[in-house]
Amino acid sequence: MWRKQVATDPKLWGRQVESAVGAYLLSQAELNDMNVWYWRQKDEEVDFVLEWNNEIVGIEVKSNHEKMTSGLVTF
Repeated sequence: MWRKQVATDPKLWGRQVESAVGAYLLSQAELNDMNVWYWRQKDEEVDFVLEWNNEIVGIEVKSNHEKMTSGLVTF
């Protein structure tokens, strides 16, 4: 039942996809000496911020056809 509910609810599906990406990034962070955070400033946010080899990258996870969010642009 849960699988069917997730498959038919875009918000639930989006949360599941974001959680899966986060779990993968955290597993890789441990292996590759990488830091993983999220970023939020007022009403804007970035799902994941990676720091690796003196570089910082923002990642916004989308499970549909949405365009880039303002949070990523501000970040």
